[in-house]
Amino acid sequence: MLRTADKRLFVGERLSRVTRPYVVSAAESSGKVGTTASGTPNTKGSWAEVIASTSIDADGFTVQTYNTSGSTRDTLIDIGIGGAGSEVAIVSNLQLSHGTSVGQGRSIPFPIAIPAGTRIAWRNQSTVASTVIVMTLILQKSNMLRRMGFRRCETYGAVTADSGGTGVDPGGSANTKGAWSELTAATSFDIGALLVVVGTRANSAVDASHEQLLDIGVGAASSEVVVLPDMALRASAVTDLYQPEFGFYFVDIDAGSRIAARSEDNQTDATDRLLDVEAIGFGW
Repeated sequence: MLRTADKRLFVGERLSRVTRPYVVSAAESSGKVGTTASGTPNTKGSWAEVIASTSIDADGFTVQTYNTSGSTRDTLIDIGIGGAGSEVAIVSNLQLSHGTSVGQGRSIPFPIAIPAGTRIAWRNQSTVASTVIVMTLILQKSNMLRRMGFRRCETYGAVTADSGGTGVDPGGSANTKGAWSELTAATSFDIGALLVVVGTRANSAVDASHEQLLDIGVGAASSEVVVLPDMALRASAVTDLYQPEFGFYFVDIDAGSRIAARSEDNQTDATDRLLDVEAIGFGW
């Protein structure tokens, strides 16, 4: 039964939908801003300022980027807030795989609130020294994002030693789920949504296009319960990348939970079948 206070909130929300069927949205864009990896592979470069001071109270933001390198590499991106030299990452180690085909584009949502007057910067590390990543960050103020109410996120499964994610091997039997690979031993807060990111482990020569089905599971080793089943992936011999690279899913995962991933592949090539996986959890 709803408490009186809860009833007032519920009625107020329903009433607002009648009297205000939509809320006028606002947006702010950084324009294209590049960030350069360190001259040492797999090492974070310097922060590059994206927006000196945000002009709106944003309910979330979208990162857009595309491949300009034309060569295979893995990168990890941090997005931070705060003054120059005092940046704090609000998104850590977002995995971006780059294939041999120029033009590979991404649009990645982050429903995390950022108040007006905030400085935003980003940095990257890569398997290739001094890699330049060009991205645009679009801040959004909208009714839908506000209802999510997420205030933070945490990345599970990133491997900074090779600028990628956690390796998942479907195994040598076609169309059969392989072993679970742990992304985190314990989540640090209650999760309401996951952004699942995949990559080809910087494989510059995918021999033949093939398909995978990826599971995300929760629970102790050997007792995992699938919470996101059979996410369909396709590796391309043209781009040397998996598609889609990103998937945003609403899922409830308790704080302290272990998260793992497994997959199956319709072919068994020992190199092509491997993939990198990370999951970014959103919570309050």
